[in-house]
Amino acid sequence: MADKKITSMNTTTAPAASDLMLVVVDPSGTPLNKTVTITNLANTVANQHKTGNTVQSNADGVDTVFKQYDGTEVARIYDGAVVPTVSGSTYTLSAGTGFGFRRRILTLSAGGGNNLTLTAADSGAIIYVTPTEPVDLILPLVGTETGIWFEIIFAAKVNKAFEIKTSGQDGNDNITVMNQYVGPSQNFDVGGSDHDVLYIANANIGTRIEIINCAGGDAEKWHAYVRSLGSQAATIS
Repeated sequence: MADKKITSMNTTTAPAASDLMLVVVDPSGTPLNKTVTITNLANTVANQHKTGNTVQSNADGVDTVFKQYDGTEVARIYDGAVVPTVSGSTYTLSAGTGFGFRRRILTLSAGGGNNLTLTAADSGAIIYVTPTEPVDLILPLVGTETGIWFEIIFAAKVNKAFEIKTSGQDGNDNITVMNQYVGPSQNFDVGGSDHDVLYIANANIGTRIEIINCAGGDAEKWHAYVRSLGSQAATIS
């Protein structure tokens, strides 16, 4: 092994946590060659760069950007020093810090007999739907993982039924609904112990339904807020 170049060594594509790496300790003082496990190296880097249970930028005055593998941005932590461009001499703009993210869009196109079954992993998504045929949207089965929510937006006005159903529909789940529609008018229905289907038909383009789960188990509790851009109100049964 003496004087063997690193580039001439065999490469591993699946290193184990206990595998060793060569490091030079105190390179600017009294350098020594030592080994370190991959686990200890990763822990040291995480602690020094605060990536254990904290995400922190390693530079000031820039946003911290979260990207997919292909480079698509999905979220960012805003730095107050980064501001949009302002045109005009009479405007001033200051910026604070914060967190911004892009909602996932699930586009359900035209078709017959559409049934879209959602999972907890889809929580937070916007379902953009054109119901040219009746559509059933099946909510996830909720155990202890509450806080699941979705938003449905109608892409076009089509005279077809659209239903949101709980996964079990065992007679114990309940959906409450608050309707706000053109007028302005509004009504509500708090349901009961067996209202696990929300129904709306002929909903106008842009109509939005936000539905949030607050209790799981044998008696799921979902709360829906419907903002109708027409006179159509949602009902539960």
